[in-house]
Amino acid sequence: MSVEVTAPVAHDPSAPAPEANPQTGQETGRRSGGPKDTSRTRYNAVKTTLASKGLLPQEADQVEQEKEKLRPSFEPQNAYQEDRLEDIALYTLRMRKAQIFGMLAIERLQNRSGSTYAADRASEVADLAEGLSRRPTQVAAKLKTSAIGIDYLLQRWYEQECSYVANGGWTARQRERSFDLLGIPHEARADSPALPEHDEEALLAVIAAEVEELKRLRAEGLDRREQEAFELGQAGYGLEEHPEVKRMRRYERDAKRELKWAIKELRDDQARLAAAAAAPVAEPAPVAPPVAPPPDPAPTPAAAPVASGSAPATVATPAAPPVAAPAHPAAPAAAPLAAPGGPEPPAAGI
Repeated sequence: MSVEVTAPVAHDPSAPAPEANPQTGQETGRRSGGPKDTSRTRYNAVKTTLASKGLLPQEADQVEQEKEKLRPSFEPQNAYQEDRLEDIALYTLRMRKAQIFGMLAIERLQNRSGSTYAADRASEVADLAEGLSRRPTQVAAKLKTSAIGIDYLLQRWYEQECSYVANGGWTARQRERSFDLLGIPHEARADSPALPEHDEEALLAVIAAEVEELKRLRAEGLDRREQEAFELGQAGYGLEEHPEVKRMRRYERDAKRELKWAIKELRDDQARLAAAAAAPVAEPAPVAPPVAPPPDPAPTPAAAPVASGSAPATVATPAAPPVAAPAHPAAPAAAPLAAPGGPEPPAAGI
């Protein structure tokens, strides 16, 4: 099946230019009747759910059911662990949803028709072109690498040419857009000769040369590259790099990171409680009885008052008790000495 790539509108300088807003320089048109292609908005609700922080109202019932299923495995013991169990249930559901939506996205991309493939590629190019005014050099070069990007540039040059011819010049905004399409950076535009605005013939020649270069790039193999990419996608190759699939993979990684954090917090808190419960309780040290304070000293007796004009009374000092002489046995009387040559004295006690 070949890819249906929309060809650019043929140049017709005599065609009326789109009406421009005099203040902004942007073309106006009829009110939009809503998006005809929903490929860019298909997963807005999914994005809101999977990328949100915290529990959403529409997730409450599912999270509560998942929480009760997980309770026997984690056995929360306090309010903090209950909160972490709710986080575990929430991010388990979100990770599962991201995996399912990722598989569905791959299946849809693999089974899309050629026209659906072209619409998806046009949507990707439109997303890329939104950054053209901010990063003209990088985005313009990127647009030239695909047939759909070439189509976008050709259509924009057609609009620029019609507006210049019909109005005799460009607004400031249209001039900046032309520089964006050429990929000229903002700082190099003041004195750039790339767009000779005051010479209509020279300016139209610049536009014609740019259009021919774009057509040459497309004819040299970009159409074939788009066809090959479409056929590889039908075989299931290269779809992991599609923005839709990459977004679901990012949601899955984010949910897995939050899930691992919640499990670690719950288990760490349970380990702290278990360690505190297993620690031995130290017996209190014995308390020594209180020490009685020393008794107050006896008061000193006050001195007797002294009468006026009389001598001070003398305080009698108690006499010291007599010291008894130590009792010693009486020594025997000495025997009288006998006179020389006389009779011996009688023995004592006889």
